[in-house]
Amino acid sequence: MEAKGMTAAQKRGIAYERKVSRALESRYQLRYFPSQWITYSDGSRTRWAQLDGLLLLENPPRAVVIEVKLSHTANAYFQLENCYRPLVTHLFRRTQRRTCVVEVTRWYDCAVQFPCKVQLLPELDAAHEGHFGVNIFNRD
Repeated sequence: MEAKGMTAAQKRGIAYERKVSRALESRYQLRYFPSQWITYSDGSRTRWAQLDGLLLLENPPRAVVIEVKLSHTANAYFQLENCYRPLVTHLFRRTQRRTCVVEVTRWYDCAVQFPCKVQLLPELDAAHEGHFGVNIFNRD
């Protein structure tokens, strides 16, 4: 949903996220879940988190948490590692499924200061637990 008060950059980001989501739904079909909401409690109140996408892969079983960004940014790391990865790991705690995180971006710049080493992924299927994956998606 687009709000009237959004900047042009925010509108471009939302349009890009929709484009990525359509492509992932087409490729992965019922294994891809866009815009998933998770409800959780921090001990004092109920909170909500919305993942840009969740992809369930097999061999080995993985839950790939996807954050879509128009440009590569450290904000993706903090969202994925500090919030989304722990939530999804908790959701799948009684399974063999491991949690992986991937930033999908149109523009990757290796000069961007980042808290960890990234693994550039040709496809989301290459995501592995313990690595911060970046997939460059700039197909029109």
